Amino acid sequence: MKTLYPYILFVTISFNLSGAIAIGQAIITGTVIDANNSDPLEFTQVALLKPSDSSLVAGAVSNTDGSFEITASSGSYLMTVNFIGYEVLWVEVEAASGQVDLGTLSLNQAAEELDEVEITAAARLFRSEVDRRVYSVENMPLAEGGF
Repeated sequence: MKTLYPYILFVTISFNLSGAIAIGQAIITGTVIDANNSDPLEFTQVALLKPSDSSLVAGAVSNTDGSFEITASSGSYLMTVNFIGYEVLWVEVEAASGQVDLGTLSLNQAAEELDEVEITAAARLFRSEVDRRVYSVENMPLAEGGF
């Protein structure tokens, strides 16, 4: 019995310490979707930042169904959600101990209309073939102007 007592004591202390470490931890969950068609956005970057200096506390990447999960200590945070081709979403998060579900986060597409592009090119003056060199007379400067 004396040899069994230290093992029981070790196991009891281990379980108590693991419970004490988990106190004050928050699990932040949510789902990221496209605002236009409600499709889940996979591999979206989600970052949890300190509001005072914007330093990174924790981060995650959304799954193929758009869901994410971040574990952090309790407190107030600033969260960014980014995906290529979409506007960055900023969310203030108050993480209490336990589960914090942010629900569905919608990202809007970052559409930017570009001006038209006009491509102009002139044919080469000559081309080399196996047995000869062929000149294009219409693109020579002498063909443009006359006397």
